[in-house]
Amino acid sequence: MLISAEYNAFSGSVQAEIRSLEQRFDTEAAANESIASGLIAEGHRDQAFVILNNQMDRHTMLIQELVERQTAAIQGKLLARGGLCGPRADFLREYSQRVEIPLL
Repeated sequence: MLISAEYNAFSGSVQAEIRSLEQRFDTEAAANESIASGLIAEGHRDQAFVILNNQMDRHTMLIQELVERQTAAIQGKLLARGGLCGPRADFLREYSQRVEIPLL
């Protein structure tokens, strides 16, 4: 939601980091799915599921870290400029209060 405060200013770096992470996920997933398929074919379903579940756990953690890092960067930039401003400022302030999630 915070990215919408100044979408054009913030979206480029967020999208670049997301694309990089997606490429990493694709590479890791292909390798792990190949390993898991082999394990399943050998009758080791539990080991295959551990590999795939660990991968999903890592990916979830990395996404959470990306969100936290990008949110902190956007918050810092907005605070350095004096806070929310522009055409979406009032909406974002009201929304933030309504859902009880602080933006800054």
